[in-house]
Amino acid sequence: MLEHETDSRRPVLLVDGARNADGRVAWWSMSDLVEELTRVRWAEAKIDAPGWLPVEMLEGATYRKRDNIARVWALVCDIDDQARGFDALVGSVRGLGVAAIVHTTWSHTPEHPKARVVFPLLEAVPAADWLEVWKAGAEWARTWGAEVDKACKDPSRLYFLPAVDRADWWTRKEWFDFEVLEDLPCLCWRWLVANHAPKPPERIVPRLQRTNAGLRLDQLDRQERRRRKFAQAVLDRRCELVRQASPGKGQIGRNGYSYTGARAAGQLIAAGVLEEQDATAALLDAAIAAGLDQGEAARAIRNGIHKGKGDGAWTFSND
Repeated sequence: MLEHETDSRRPVLLVDGARNADGRVAWWSMSDLVEELTRVRWAEAKIDAPGWLPVEMLEGATYRKRDNIARVWALVCDIDDQARGFDALVGSVRGLGVAAIVHTTWSHTPEHPKARVVFPLLEAVPAADWLEVWKAGAEWARTWGAEVDKACKDPSRLYFLPAVDRADWWTRKEWFDFEVLEDLPCLCWRWLVANHAPKPPERIVPRLQRTNAGLRLDQLDRQERRRRKFAQAVLDRRCELVRQASPGKGQIGRNGYSYTGARAAGQLIAAGVLEEQDATAALLDAAIAAGLDQGEAARAIRNGIHKGKGDGAWTFSND
């Protein structure tokens, strides 16, 4: 049985084939999930195979559409044409150290392997956060050689339960394969976002506008260098405060110092004298060194930088 929440049941929307948009809500334990994903069925066509969604629906909703999804509790990766074959894929997934169910899909053949990897999540993702989690999951999957179907970014994405063509049942059912990686922790989506969120587009920092308002061009260059040096010193000091911070309990604590440091960095970023990627990395390293959870630290820093940029650019005294 998969580790974490082994005795709990998770909501699942079951759909009788892709032609149907309406479904029925069921509750599966982890052992139910394993049973359903490791048993092959037959269908007249792929579109008629039974489908499932690892989601919690809004109360009373059974119609499969994005606006009816409340939470998503599994990351699903589809892998097509793995040149290394199914066993090599299983080996790659096993090396990740998280619980997973791997099974071949409708179009799988020994010559052209096609498989799906289902990662039950430690906790469900609110639908509003799913796109961010999916993007991080897609980046993570590339590190171990998988490509997540872009359609999976939609929280109402339907997945077919393992099935093969009825007309070729006796051959294709022998090709069906699966692997269950048990006794491992479930994947944490907060860890995914903290460690594998896509890098933001490279930001081109505009150079200070050249004027002749009493300053020579070489003086303007020196002024910019001084401001950047000052910004780095502010960032270094804020990181040091984070490292020295206590857990909290009546005082500002590590989370608070991470937020306020990021807010100051946000103003310097808005002034064009500090790179957001560098500031985020430095503050995150400091927060983790202080013992803060990666997901919590990343959230505090992200919120702080956003707030700081909203406060406006850092105001410099006379250089």
